[in-house]
Amino acid sequence: MRSRTLFVLLALSHAALAREAPTPPARDGFQPNNGAAPQRSFVVAGLFGGTNPEISRRLASGSVGCPANEVGISNEEAHRGIHTFTAHCRGREYFCTYKYPDPISCSQTAGITDAEVDESREETAKEMEVWKEQVMARLQQAWVKPPEYSNGQRTVMKVKLDERGRLLNLHWISRSGDGRVDKSILKAFKQIEPYPIAPDTGAAFSGVEFSFP
Repeated sequence: MRSRTLFVLLALSHAALAREAPTPPARDGFQPNNGAAPQRSFVVAGLFGGTNPEISRRLASGSVGCPANEVGISNEEAHRGIHTFTAHCRGREYFCTYKYPDPISCSQTAGITDAEVDESREETAKEMEVWKEQVMARLQQAWVKPPEYSNGQRTVMKVKLDERGRLLNLHWISRSGDGRVDKSILKAFKQIEPYPIAPDTGAAFSGVEFSFP
């Protein structure tokens, strides 16, 4: 009888502790769901999730026609994969919207005309063409042409860079059809890092295509 009483008291004690014990904090975005299968709750913005002024600055740079280091960011919000923020540059203000993998969209809010925006973008596009020629010249110098290469074989590579010309990613758009030729071209793209700093750092961050050789 005594042992049975002790057992009941211990059982009641454990039950009380279970009721009083705090629920452990959720980790990695998972929330308790009353016994049901766990559901993950998260907010994604752009490439990396959440808000990040540095990423927003790079993305907005080409769209608003300003170097990334001159772009200020405010009012960042991220909800259901849609990233919105205000970009400031040279006394002008833009409202920007971005949802990966779609291109960023920035529209003026004050202080600049549509004609000025178009003119700035055209000038940046010309500067980017000059920059691409510089990159191609470096690639030609770095590339060790393999014996298997025949004239007419061309590849297309998409290059992603940060604002300092450091290589973030290389992605084949089309290959030559010869593995040894492709390997030599890939090596050249890696060897010329750091790249010249792009006039449009936002475009370089999103990716620029090169047809080579």
